[in-house]
Amino acid sequence: MGRFRDPAPDRIVTSDTKLESRIHHKFLELYFEGKIIQLEERDKTPQEEMLISQVDFLVTTELEKMGVKTKLFSRDKIRFFTPSSRVRLEDWEVDTAGTASMLSQEIEIVAEKDDYFLIASVLVHELIHIHQFLSSIVATEPDQENVVTVKARRLGLEFINQSENDESLRSFRYLNEALTEILTMIMLKNNSTQIEILKDYSFDDHFFTSYVDEKILACSLITKLQNANPDIFPEFNEAANIFFRSMFTGQTLELARIIEKTFGKGSFREIGERFSKRPVVIDDILARADS
Repeated sequence: MGRFRDPAPDRIVTSDTKLESRIHHKFLELYFEGKIIQLEERDKTPQEEMLISQVDFLVTTELEKMGVKTKLFSRDKIRFFTPSSRVRLEDWEVDTAGTASMLSQEIEIVAEKDDYFLIASVLVHELIHIHQFLSSIVATEPDQENVVTVKARRLGLEFINQSENDESLRSFRYLNEALTEILTMIMLKNNSTQIEILKDYSFDDHFFTSYVDEKILACSLITKLQNANPDIFPEFNEAANIFFRSMFTGQTLELARIIEKTFGKGSFREIGERFSKRPVVIDDILARADS
């Protein structure tokens, strides 16, 4: 415990180092002074406050066991809404009842006050996102030379490639979500007794309904990688860890090399593109490991 990263992008891409430093400090100012736009939200119950505290401690502890240098995160940045609240749900292309803004370091959860399993599972998922690698790019607006925009370029394993017409190809998007949810399942199933209000819950796989198809494909990808490289990955978990490390460190070279060794040249990029939209289809790529 105690090894924290600043609650700001891990990398800011700009040719001006002074501007990079100013932007980094601006993120810290916004974070510590609470100068983030607030939406109408419901109060947290005492049980939810306790749940947040225990889940936050659990996630931080488990990530640090994995060697992740965790980010300082304020529990005040976790905001609750009832399911009837209008909080941009129509714009969400996600399976979880929550969202994490890695730039503003905030989490929004939509759940009833007594739905503790939903709250815990969403909170673990989004806290894992918060601690994932974040890289941002700085750009000036074409029509407003004095306006500087900071956009996310990397979120965990996800690559966001902005084109000239501002459309983006979010490579590995749903693989990143699937891996995050797999890690969520592992943490809750192995440590549920650490969360007082959930100590009597039975965490079977069918309780976890987020990114089901993508989780199956992610596990198939990891299994193929392990079977094709038993000298490197004697067990499934060791093959999974190479993906998890990339999510938290931003370093993908090792992962890309082993994927291309297993599935052929160009397969790393191809898999990323396949996981950028739904439905994800990778059966033809996985079959290459058997040829």
